[in-house]
Order: sequence, then C-alpha cells, then structure tokens
Amino acid sequence: MKKGFTLIELLVVVLIIGILSAVALPQYRKSVLKARATQLHVMLKHFRDVCTINRLAGGNCEKLEDIGFDYSLADGGPVTESMERYYYKNFYIEHEDKNFTIYLKNTTMVFYTQMTNSYCAAKAGTIEEGVCKSLTGVTTPSRATSSLHYYLLN
Repeated sequence: MKKGFTLIELLVVVLIIGILSAVALPQYRKSVLKARATQLHVMLKHFRDVCTINRLAGGNCEKLEDIGFDYSLADGGPVTESMERYYYKNFYIEHEDKNFTIYLKNTTMVFYTQMTNSYCAAKAGTIEEGVCKSLTGVTTPSRATSSLHYYLLN
C-alpha cells in the first residue's frame, strides 16, 4: 500500500487555507489601520494641546517649530507664508494658523482640528469610517458632506 495524500485531500487543505486567509486578511488590514489612526489621533491632540499651552504662556504657534516639531523627520516645508505641509512615510501634516490636519496616506481618512474640536473624517461606507466610529465611540457622524462623514473626537 502506498503512503501519501490524495489529490482530494490536498485540495481540501488548500481550500481551508484559502477560506481562513479570506477571513483573516480584512481583519488584519483593519487592525493596522486602527493602530495608525490611533497614533495620528494622539499626535493631533498633542499638537493642539501644545499650541494652546504655548499661546497661554505668551508664545505663538505660527510655525510647527514653535511647538518643538522636529523638521529633520519630514520632507516638505512651507507651502505658503501661512501654511506648512510635511510628508512622512504613512501620513502628512498640514498646519495653518490654529488648525492642524493629518492625512493618512492611501486611505480616505483625515484628522483635523477646528477651533477647539478635533475630528476624524472618512468616506462613507469604508473600513476607514468604521475606524473613525471606533475611535470616537459614536455610530452617527456629527456632520456629513457628499463624500465624507465627520466624527467628533474626544
């Protein structure tokens, strides 16, 4: 009697592996996206808070270097006299006056400050919107446009 696997047994194993990977890969992508989004949310809060503290202490926040931003990590620079844009590996930052905007590359996700509020915005019906919902803890957007849903961050 010959020992080994039959073609049917091998096909069943390949089919099971394919089904498991089809289930696992989207969850992995969502986990990676949520980790990056959490990192950017923390960065946005830090920029906003340091800017506020700097202004209360009599300083300003006209340039990112005013709050100790390390330019050596980024490519880019001032776009106009009042706006700065810096690119990183996975995201880029825009700074203008009191507002910060952080874009996560290769996604529809955006984090930004407006006055004293911070928002997570993403295209409706995407994984990115699900991540915004999970970061904010709410299921309905605080406002919406035709392409993006905005969620107020804590």
